Amino acid sequence: MTSNGIRNLRVHLHEDVIPQFETRRQQMNETTLGPWALGMSGSAIILPTYERAVTRARDHLSDAIDAAEQWIVQLETAATNWRTAEDASTVKYV
Repeated sequence: MTSNGIRNLRVHLHEDVIPQFETRRQQMNETTLGPWALGMSGSAIILPTYERAVTRARDHLSDAIDAAEQWIVQLETAATNWRTAEDASTVKYV
């Protein structure tokens, strides 16, 4: 692992991972069912469970986005520290 590798991971999180989580979260908003979408008995029995599952999934995706954003910040610190260590361990001729 190098400081460049750590920075590449940050880029991957920012450009690939977070947008995928955001897309999936948006798709959760688009999967709503109307009050009678499952029929009278189906809506009464299944719809509340379905809505709770969608809410949980949306919340988990939001948590994943927050975690990835925090990782980006922490990885920048790690990359900077790693680069400092790389520089300190390089032999310099004067």
